[in-house]
Amino acid sequence: MPSAPAKKPTAPKTARKTPARAAANPAPKAAAAKAAEAGDKPAKIAPSEPTAGATLRLAGLVARVAQATGAKGKDIRPTVEATLKELGKSLDVGEMLILPPLGKLRITPAKAEGATGPMKLKLRRGAGLGAKKKQAKEALAEGGEAS
Repeated sequence: MPSAPAKKPTAPKTARKTPARAAANPAPKAAAAKAAEAGDKPAKIAPSEPTAGATLRLAGLVARVAQATGAKGKDIRPTVEATLKELGKSLDVGEMLILPPLGKLRITPAKAEGATGPMKLKLRRGAGLGAKKKQAKEALAEGGEAS
């Protein structure tokens, strides 16, 4: 009777992080859990500079606003949350948002998928901080000249 080929022992499958991903996200949940077990307060979130491709979450936004205004994060958080809530309500009813530092935000027609479905938005940014002010149109002909 032929014997069955021996199977190689396999290591248990675990979630693996790529080196780039591991460096970008050094287990924040584990650090927070250790701090909670030790009875320490969780570390404050330091404001970060905007970077391309990064994700901005509520805590980071609160930290940035607190730094920009010079106020404490715990004082700013209710204001930021209320602002985001009102922006969400405006988008829910289909209002166009014209907010000069941000730009003009409008909802584009999309398939209706209910109140919780995805929304297609278009944001038109201004020309930036160094934008030229609107210049008065220059007349083609001098006053009193026939054109």
